[in-house]
Amino acid sequence: MIISGGFSGAAKYAVNQSLWLHERGHQVTTVCMPDTWPEKELIRRGIKPWSSSLSSWGPSEFRRMAKLIAEEKIDLVHTHNTRAHVFGAILRSWVRLPVVATAHHRHFHFHWPMNDLVIANSEATKRFHRRAHLLSARKLQLLYCPIDTETFDRVNQLEIDKTRARWDLTPDDLSIAIVGNVIVRKGHDILISAMPRILHRFPSTKLVVVGPKQTKFALHCQAMARKLGVDHALRWVGFETNMAQAMHAIDVCICSSREESFGLTAAEAHAAGKPVVASRVGGLTEIVGHETTGIVVSPKSAEQLADAVIRLLADTQLRHDLGQQGREHVQRLFRIDKHIDELESIYGNLLNHLPNG
Repeated sequence: MIISGGFSGAAKYAVNQSLWLHERGHQVTTVCMPDTWPEKELIRRGIKPWSSSLSSWGPSEFRRMAKLIAEEKIDLVHTHNTRAHVFGAILRSWVRLPVVATAHHRHFHFHWPMNDLVIANSEATKRFHRRAHLLSARKLQLLYCPIDTETFDRVNQLEIDKTRARWDLTPDDLSIAIVGNVIVRKGHDILISAMPRILHRFPSTKLVVVGPKQTKFALHCQAMARKLGVDHALRWVGFETNMAQAMHAIDVCICSSREESFGLTAAEAHAAGKPVVASRVGGLTEIVGHETTGIVVSPKSAEQLADAVIRLLADTQLRHDLGQQGREHVQRLFRIDKHIDELESIYGNLLNHLPNG
């Protein structure tokens, strides 16, 4: 398993995938860039990863990795995130092993056709790579990211109350949340634009921003909130290590993305029995069912977003019903055991039917 980059939904999934396969009895050697979140998280959870710069500009790192692969008797390489994908695609010509790349995003890049198999995290991602990179059906496989639903089921009221108190929420506050990296693609500015309309109807509403506060776009969003006079209603809480507790502590989850290949946040909200207001983009529409598990709105429409949030905040029963249907949807499609069964099948088919090289 080769993982590049810092903290992200893709990196979190890749780390978990390494651990899940290890628990199934597989020998998993995970390669990470040094001093990054994946490396630290694996060490914290009892796995010693290999460090690599994942540099594709010289032969020395490929020789070192080829030696590791030979010593560890590796059968297959699986890569996550762009730097790892490029490294893995070139490494394939050195080690003559099948290379699998999980596509967490819909980006053009030369490396995709160089893999033996590309795993798409949604139907939207699969369609993109089929058209953009002319990948055959044989080289493309859909595999949704899983959710540890049991973790979400174990959250108790005391943990919820502590989380809300840490966020400076009162028992009477209505809370909506947007979760993830604070970048333009995630649409935090669209949600902030909707806040005056939401607060006019429900003045006690608080917007919890789970993500970094110091990115360039985060600072832009903070300035925007001050200009609109809604900064008093925002809670910038940084990253949350326990997403189950965080999701249980809110009333409605917002995914106002301009683009989203999958939408792990929406699936996690549903796992906690929370309704989701989501943009009609990418993989979000495969997770959030309009009027069944949440409300789907036009992307970049602050007015539609505000109206959807207001509707949910006004109707406790609707929030409950949509949230419970979302929970059932996630438990049906995104179970970890189902995911690992399918991944093992993918690996097995690749090793049995694809010649190395």
